[in-house]
Amino acid sequence: MMEQERGQLAENEQVKEVMALFQENKTPGAEEFAQLVSYVGEMENRLTEAVGELKNMRQEMQEAQSHSLRAVMQKSCQAMEESISDMRSRLNDLKDKIVSGCQNILSDFKQRGVDALDGIPVPWFKDDAGGHQGDGRQKHPDK
Repeated sequence: MMEQERGQLAENEQVKEVMALFQENKTPGAEEFAQLVSYVGEMENRLTEAVGELKNMRQEMQEAQSHSLRAVMQKSCQAMEESISDMRSRLNDLKDKIVSGCQNILSDFKQRGVDALDGIPVPWFKDDAGGHQGDGRQKHPDK
Protein backbone atom coordinates (compact mmCIF):
# COMPACT_ATOMS: atom_id res chain seq x y z
CA MET A 1 0.00 0.00 0.00
CA MET A 2 1.32 3.42 -0.92
CA GLU A 3 1.98 6.09 1.72
CA GLN A 4 -0.60 8.90 1.76
CA GLU A 5 0.26 12.12 -0.01
CA ARG A 6 0.37 15.19 2.20
CA GLY A 7 -0.71 18.70 1.32
CA GLN A 8 1.39 20.95 -0.89
CA LEU A 9 4.40 22.40 0.95
CA ALA A 10 3.78 25.89 -0.44
CA GLU A 11 0.34 25.86 1.23
CA ASN A 12 1.72 25.04 4.69
CA GLU A 13 1.07 27.94 7.10
CA GLN A 14 4.52 27.81 8.73
CA VAL A 15 6.23 27.77 5.34
CA LYS A 16 4.18 30.76 4.18
CA GLU A 17 4.98 32.62 7.41
CA VAL A 18 8.72 31.98 7.07
CA MET A 19 8.69 33.04 3.42
CA ALA A 20 6.94 36.30 4.36
CA LEU A 21 9.28 36.82 7.33
CA PHE A 22 12.35 36.31 5.14
CA GLN A 23 11.06 38.69 2.48
CA GLU A 24 10.01 41.38 4.96
CA ASN A 25 13.40 41.28 6.68
CA LYS A 26 15.46 40.80 3.51
CA THR A 27 16.97 37.70 5.09
CA PRO A 28 19.92 36.21 3.18
CA GLY A 29 18.75 32.92 1.72
CA ALA A 30 15.15 34.07 1.18
CA GLU A 31 15.43 33.52 -2.56
CA GLU A 32 17.01 30.10 -2.10
CA PHE A 33 14.25 29.12 0.32
CA ALA A 34 11.59 30.22 -2.18
CA GLN A 35 13.37 28.19 -4.88
CA LEU A 36 13.47 25.16 -2.59
CA VAL A 37 9.73 25.41 -1.92
CA SER A 38 9.12 25.79 -5.66
CA TYR A 39 11.30 22.76 -6.44
CA VAL A 40 9.46 20.64 -3.86
CA GLY A 41 6.19 21.81 -5.45
CA GLU A 42 7.44 20.60 -8.83
CA MET A 43 8.32 17.24 -7.29
CA GLU A 44 4.87 17.06 -5.71
CA ASN A 45 3.31 17.70 -9.14
CA ARG A 46 5.48 15.06 -10.79
CA LEU A 47 4.45 12.59 -8.12
CA THR A 48 0.79 13.36 -8.77
CA GLU A 49 1.39 12.82 -12.50
CA ALA A 50 3.08 9.48 -11.79
CA VAL A 51 0.10 8.35 -9.70
CA GLY A 52 -2.18 9.28 -12.62
CA GLU A 53 0.00 7.30 -15.02
CA LEU A 54 -0.14 4.32 -12.68
CA LYS A 55 -3.95 4.49 -12.59
CA ASN A 56 -4.05 4.61 -16.40
CA MET A 57 -1.68 1.68 -16.61
CA ARG A 58 -3.85 -0.35 -14.23
CA GLN A 59 -6.91 0.44 -16.34
CA GLU A 60 -5.10 -0.68 -19.50
CA MET A 61 -4.00 -3.82 -17.68
CA GLN A 62 -7.63 -4.65 -16.83
CA GLU A 63 -8.60 -4.20 -20.49
CA ALA A 64 -5.72 -6.30 -21.84
CA GLN A 65 -6.89 -9.47 -23.59
CA SER A 66 -3.61 -11.35 -23.47
CA HIS A 67 -2.86 -13.10 -20.20
CA SER A 68 0.91 -12.81 -20.78
CA LEU A 69 0.60 -9.09 -21.55
CA ARG A 70 -1.47 -8.62 -18.41
CA ALA A 71 1.20 -10.40 -16.33
CA VAL A 72 3.96 -8.17 -17.74
CA MET A 73 1.85 -5.05 -17.11
CA GLN A 74 1.14 -6.20 -13.56
CA LYS A 75 4.87 -6.50 -12.84
CA SER A 76 5.43 -3.05 -14.32
CA CYS A 77 2.62 -1.63 -12.20
CA GLN A 78 4.10 -3.16 -9.07
CA ALA A 79 7.53 -1.74 -9.85
CA MET A 80 6.05 1.67 -10.57
CA GLU A 81 4.01 1.56 -7.35
CA GLU A 82 7.16 0.79 -5.36
CA SER A 83 9.01 3.68 -7.02
CA ILE A 84 6.12 6.07 -6.35
CA SER A 85 5.89 4.93 -2.76
CA ASP A 86 9.63 5.43 -2.25
CA MET A 87 9.51 8.85 -3.90
CA ARG A 88 6.50 9.89 -1.80
CA SER A 89 8.22 8.73 1.39
CA ARG A 90 11.40 10.67 0.59
CA LEU A 91 9.45 13.75 -0.42
CA ASN A 92 7.36 13.61 2.76
CA ASP A 93 10.54 13.27 4.85
CA LEU A 94 11.99 16.34 3.16
CA LYS A 95 8.75 18.27 3.64
CA ASP A 96 8.67 17.27 7.32
CA LYS A 97 12.23 18.58 7.79
CA ILE A 98 11.38 21.85 6.06
CA VAL A 99 8.19 22.36 8.08
CA SER A 100 10.01 21.48 11.31
CA GLY A 101 12.75 23.97 10.43
CA CYS A 102 10.10 26.62 9.75
CA GLN A 103 8.46 25.93 13.10
CA ASN A 104 11.82 26.31 14.83
CA ILE A 105 12.59 29.55 12.99
CA LEU A 106 9.18 31.00 13.88
CA SER A 107 9.55 29.97 17.52
CA ASP A 108 13.03 31.46 17.70
CA PHE A 109 11.81 34.63 15.97
CA LYS A 110 9.02 35.03 18.54
CA GLN A 111 11.58 34.74 21.34
CA ARG A 112 14.47 36.77 19.94
CA GLY A 113 12.97 38.91 17.21
CA VAL A 114 14.91 39.84 14.09
CA ASP A 115 18.18 38.67 15.69
CA ALA A 116 16.93 35.11 15.23
CA LEU A 117 17.26 35.55 11.47
CA ASP A 118 20.99 36.28 11.66
CA GLY A 119 23.16 33.37 10.62
CA ILE A 120 20.47 31.05 9.31
CA PRO A 121 22.38 28.75 6.95
CA VAL A 122 21.07 27.62 3.58
CA PRO A 123 19.87 24.93 3.66
CA TRP A 124 18.88 25.53 7.27
CA PHE A 125 16.80 22.37 7.58
CA LYS A 126 19.77 20.08 6.96
CA ASP A 127 21.25 18.21 9.90
CA ASP A 128 24.85 17.35 9.13
CA ALA A 129 28.37 17.68 10.41
CA GLY A 130 28.96 20.77 8.27
CA GLY A 131 27.79 23.27 10.84
CA HIS A 132 24.03 23.12 10.48
CA GLN A 133 21.49 22.09 13.05
CA GLY A 134 17.91 21.06 12.51
CA ASP A 135 16.78 23.93 14.74
CA GLY A 136 17.40 26.45 11.98
CA ARG A 137 20.57 27.99 13.43
CA GLN A 138 24.26 27.59 12.84
CA LYS A 139 26.29 25.90 15.50
CA HIS A 140 28.22 28.41 17.55
CA PRO A 141 31.23 26.75 19.21
CA ASP A 142 31.76 29.78 21.44
CA LYS A 143 28.24 29.62 22.90
